[in-house]
Order: sequence, then C-alpha cells, then structure tokens
Amino acid sequence: NPTTTSPAKGTAMTKLNRTYKGKTYRVTITDRGPRYRGKVYTSLSSVAGAITGQHRNGPAWFGLRP
Repeated sequence: NPTTTSPAKGTAMTKLNRTYKGKTYRVTITDRGPRYRGKVYTSLSSVAGAITGQHRNGPAWFGLRP
C-alpha cells in the first residue's frame, strides 16, 4: 500500500511495495522520479519492467490503477 511522508523538496514523497513471485519490491517516488535499488527511473513502467523483465503498465502493476 502506498504511504505518504513529508513532501519537502528532495525527500521521498511516496513509498510503494509490490510483492512479485514471493519477493517484496520497494520503490520510492521522489521529485526526480521513482527510485528503485538506488537508481532513479523515468517512470513506474520502467521500474516494473526492470523487476519483471517485461513491459508493464507501472501504475496498474503497482496497484495505483485498476
């Protein structure tokens, strides 16, 4: 479930958790973009693709859209 913290510039605003194939993946949404494993990506879809190895609709994959 997404959680919200302080929206101060340069800090994390939202944290997303997604369990996939028995492993939990954590992504932090920053003012620069989604950060996963220390790398800032251009989109949630890019992160979902890095995790699954396939193109995915990132917001839907992380449960933000139906």
